[in-house]
Amino acid sequence: ESNLESSLMRSGESSMLSSRANSAVTATLHESPSFKVEHILAPGPQPISSFRRMKEGMDERIKCSRLIFPYMTCITLAYTVTLSLYPGIESEIISCKLRSWMPVLLMFAFNTSDVIGKLLAAVPYAWSRRQLILMSTLRAFLIPLLLLCVAPRKNPTIGGEVPAFLFTIALGLSNGLSGSLPML
Repeated sequence: ESNLESSLMRSGESSMLSSRANSAVTATLHESPSFKVEHILAPGPQPISSFRRMKEGMDERIKCSRLIFPYMTCITLAYTVTLSLYPGIESEIISCKLRSWMPVLLMFAFNTSDVIGKLLAAVPYAWSRRQLILMSTLRAFLIPLLLLCVAPRKNPTIGGEVPAFLFTIALGLSNGLSGSLPML
């Protein structure tokens, strides 16, 4: 703070400011504390080997983890479901009409709906922790649905292009939402 004040004084910028603005800047500098990562990770001049300091740091991390645990769970569930299906299972879905274009179009559908889901996450709505966990958990129903679009290999249980595209779009939209909302 004192370095900032002295650099303002030396540069002559403070002379351009009115006395009221200058006092407001000085008051702001003295009233509002600024924090850096270094202040949290290594506060004060104490030696690193201090057991008490390590214990306090662990207690702070545990408190923080308890607060964000539901959000960490949502993100884990979201990406576990997504990575179990996309791109591996998605690329195995075959089509007699679209042939080798089917995996390409499914990946396009997933990525487009994922972006739309991420954009929808910006819509103001107060999502509760319970709603986020429920949405992330319900995505697990897409695993058997998409697997039925693949198995058995020669004659899938759920055949045709439309169900595969619908499930893929649902996977992408829900991935965008359940991957972004807990982080927001």
